[in-house]
Amino acid sequence: LAGYKPRVLITEYNINFGSEWAVSTIAKPVGKEEKVFWQNDCYFGASALAMIYLTQAFGYIPVFSNHVNLIFVPLDQALALNMQIPSVDNFPKPYPTALHKNCTGKTW
Repeated sequence: LAGYKPRVLITEYNINFGSEWAVSTIAKPVGKEEKVFWQNDCYFGASALAMIYLTQAFGYIPVFSNHVNLIFVPLDQALALNMQIPSVDNFPKPYPTALHKNCTGKTW
């Protein structure tokens, strides 16, 4: 985060990866970013668990999720405000489902 400490982070995640894998897709090749596009498939972004692990390394905890977004706050801020700290086992909610119809039953 390059020295910044936002009070709230909101990020999208790929619900198609499910809730038990900490995975992300391969980055676009440097210098060819404009030539690589989403192929209308299920392979994009990162799983909720990958985003949770990443933000925890910077002192953030998840406090809310829906079918595409995760919201994080700094742990010290949550404790100072006497917030209830949810278990990471509760994310993502609602329970993961296939977001795109061609992702049903997808095995990676």
